[in-house]
Amino acid sequence: MSYFVGSSAHLCPLCYFRLAVIDKCFSHETVEEIVDALESEAAQLNEEWCSLALKRLKEASPLALKVSLRSIREGRYQTLDECLVREYRMSINGISKPFYHDFCEGVRARLVDKDLSF
Repeated sequence: MSYFVGSSAHLCPLCYFRLAVIDKCFSHETVEEIVDALESEAAQLNEEWCSLALKRLKEASPLALKVSLRSIREGRYQTLDECLVREYRMSINGISKPFYHDFCEGVRARLVDKDLSF
């Protein structure tokens, strides 16, 4: 789900602060830098959303996070049609031979055993 905020003047101070923290953390170049920034902010701010975001990132496949980050970054400069083609190719490649083990392990950890251990 995406949101558009026309002007920061319409935001409450808490929302403006949270958007600033999100921008600060997620504007880094690599997944590792994003996780480090979130860890730092979570320790300083003790905000539940920050800790939850960090938890979700650590539960995800590192390879999937890197592929997704690159896809999001590339999508900024593409049309909707180009984005849909890219997403389709990512889905097909995600279950193909080089990544098959990661896909199966993710399904096992998330859906079968529900132990989240990758």
